[in-house]
Amino acid sequence: DGPQPTRRLAASSSRTLAVEWRAWTLADPQAGALTTARVELVNAGSIAWGATIAYVYVERQFRVRTLGTFVAPVPLALLLYARTLPSDVSPLIPALQNNLLLTVHVAMAVIAYGSFAVACGGAIMYLLQRDDKVRWLPFRQDIDATCYRAVMLGFPCMGLVLVLGAAWGNIAWGRYWGWDPKETAAL
Repeated sequence: DGPQPTRRLAASSSRTLAVEWRAWTLADPQAGALTTARVELVNAGSIAWGATIAYVYVERQFRVRTLGTFVAPVPLALLLYARTLPSDVSPLIPALQNNLLLTVHVAMAVIAYGSFAVACGGAIMYLLQRDDKVRWLPFRQDIDATCYRAVMLGFPCMGLVLVLGAAWGNIAWGRYWGWDPKETAAL
């Protein structure tokens, strides 16, 4: 195994602690602590965390270490984007105060987008591995199986995101769907 998996596990653990610390300092038990004035900041950080955790799980489960080369840019780009946003704290608007439904909705979104980031990295590997000639990449069949597993985790979670988001939208705004850009992007 060597030191590389240990470093990745340490990095993902430190990111997990950072997310938990932010939630605790804002005194909000919801995953990602949606009390910031800029929800994009939390979304970017949470999805970066989800992609990192999903990658670490796939690496430990299926031993596809080269996948990290293609997955790591996703959380890095999201965290760089998050650094450009203000991090001021303000109370939740009333529409965001459905603790259980919103918490499960956000947790499913983090799992879904993290899994899709892993599948995206795998798809890039698959495209680069033509005719199994690139020696440092796994065989296409192995890459395909890894991507399939990542999508099989993310797809049902994304279905739950849509259903729970619609239910939450009906409670919060009196409508199940409003063609909001965030709603439409989830499709």
